[in-house]
Amino acid sequence: MVREDSQIEPREAVPTGDAALDDLTDALLVIEEQPLAARSSEYSRLQEHLRRRLENADRER
Repeated sequence: MVREDSQIEPREAVPTGDAALDDLTDALLVIEEQPLAARSSEYSRLQEHLRRRLENADRER
């Protein structure tokens, strides 16, 4: 999830389904509102967050 100051914060419970999609949509909207120069680093942070979440998904099963 991305906070209002556009820092990705870890979640205690990872949302699934519609909640996960809503969180991703919210994060993308926050990033898109940033000046062009800031978007790249924010997209990189989001990508890293999603990569870690995907890699940890198998461990949580």
